[in-house]
Amino acid sequence: MVHYAAIPEELIFGQFNQNKAKSQKEIFYQGIRMIVEPINFREAKIIKILSSDPQDYINPLFQPGAVIKF
Repeated sequence: MVHYAAIPEELIFGQFNQNKAKSQKEIFYQGIRMIVEPINFREAKIIKILSSDPQDYINPLFQPGAVIKF
């Protein structure tokens, strides 16, 4: 669903997205910038890739939901 509004998102959705965003971290992993959600101190789940290289998006190792190990 798309919602267009002239007021900030935080006023509409309140605390809905804040708790999840606090647990997510932006990291560089094998030269690719991504947003991950830590599972434990050695693993994290990929949430989103932040890359300008199209090859990074088709690599099955870096698909959202994949678990990476540090």
